[in-house]
Amino acid sequence: MSYYMRNIVKYSTGLLAVLLLFTSQPVWAAGPPAPSLFSNPLAITFLVLMFLLLIVIGILANIMIGAADVKLKKRLAPKGNKTAALVSFLLLSTSLFAQDPAVAGATTAATSIAGMDATAFYIMVTVLFLELVVIIAMLVN
Repeated sequence: MSYYMRNIVKYSTGLLAVLLLFTSQPVWAAGPPAPSLFSNPLAITFLVLMFLLLIVIGILANIMIGAADVKLKKRLAPKGNKTAALVSFLLLSTSLFAQDPAVAGATTAATSIAGMDATAFYIMVTVLFLELVVIIAMLVN
């Protein structure tokens, strides 16, 4: 590579770096960005717990599949009429969708819990609760 070409590459690289540095300025026009959810230690703890419980669910699922294969080989499933129970459960569930009328003096909900957005907190807690319910159901079986 000639001296002339090296100079062009060097100066164009420097010019490109300066241009890229100044193109990020309009991003800060509205103020600094909001803090990330992943900077909250509680959120990180919840995510790690979700991942670990997911691994436990996978292990228990493999154990249950193996146990089901053994039981299937020993005996056949009992033949019963389960459609009547299914229809009765479907008919009873319509009353569960009823709602109370809205109260006029409703209170406002919290916007953040432990530094996290309330919606993110409740979603993470719900996922953890459902994972624990699945694990307990698998252990009972």
